[in-house]
Formats: sequence, structure tokens, C-alpha cells
Amino acid sequence: MRLSDSVTVSRTAGEIFRFMTEPQNLARWDRSVVKVIETSSRPVNVGTTFDTIGPSIRGKEGLKTSYEVLRIEPDRHLEVRVTHSNFFKTAVWCTELEPLGEATRLVCAVDLTLRLRYLPLAPVLLLNKGAITRDLGYLKAELERGDIVS
Repeated sequence: MRLSDSVTVSRTAGEIFRFMTEPQNLARWDRSVVKVIETSSRPVNVGTTFDTIGPSIRGKEGLKTSYEVLRIEPDRHLEVRVTHSNFFKTAVWCTELEPLGEATRLVCAVDLTLRLRYLPLAPVLLLNKGAITRDLGYLKAELERGDIVS
């Protein structure tokens, strides 16, 4: 299954790329992430790994998901694979940056397969790409705020 959306951001591709390749920034815009744990050394490059912790549910710690950077093309492309998830059997997140003069079009897509027990949720995910759209809105706001730190 593939889900995708895009947003135009009033920042350069370089600024956005630097922000996106800082794992700790995920918690600033992705509402499914409250904490990032870096599990490999710096700088971020192909092979870099990190974990995310989701929001707690009914007092229990949120779900942990593990990732690995698969491909980087500076200021153009970032590809990250889920290496462990209770929800996804496989998932690869791709971010494409398309310069538009003073702004940049950011395209975010995920190719995923759900674990068997979550297959009944597939139609809901396909009909409601709202999570990606919502998070891209948060990302745009965070990037345009003016205080981005990478």
C-alpha cells in the first residue's frame, strides 16, 4: 500500500534537508513520535539507525519503532526503512524535495505492508491519508516558524 502527500514550504531545499536529516526533529512535527533514541553514531548517513517512541496509551509507554537510513541525496531525497514495528511488516518512507524558487515542494510517501493482525485497518488507511497530511502541516509550520535548528 502506498500513501503520499505534499506541501509547499517557504524554505530552501537545503534548509529542509538539514532539518529532516536530524532525527531528533521528528518529535517536533510527527505526532506519532514523542521521543527519538539515536542508536548509531553521527553524522547521519546511509546506515544510520534510530528508534522512535510513540505517545503513551492508557498509561503504557508508546510503541517503539526502529528505522535505518537507506538512501540520501543531499537537498533532494531521503529514504528511511522501518526495521522493527509492531504495526508495519514493512515500510519505507521517501521524502523528495523539489526547489520552487524561494520555496520547496516536499513530497512524502510511504510504501507499507501491515502485519497480519492489522490488515483490517488497510481500508481505513487508504481512505484516510489524513495523518500524513496533518503531519506535513505541522512540518510546514515548524519549518516556517523561523527557529529551525539542525
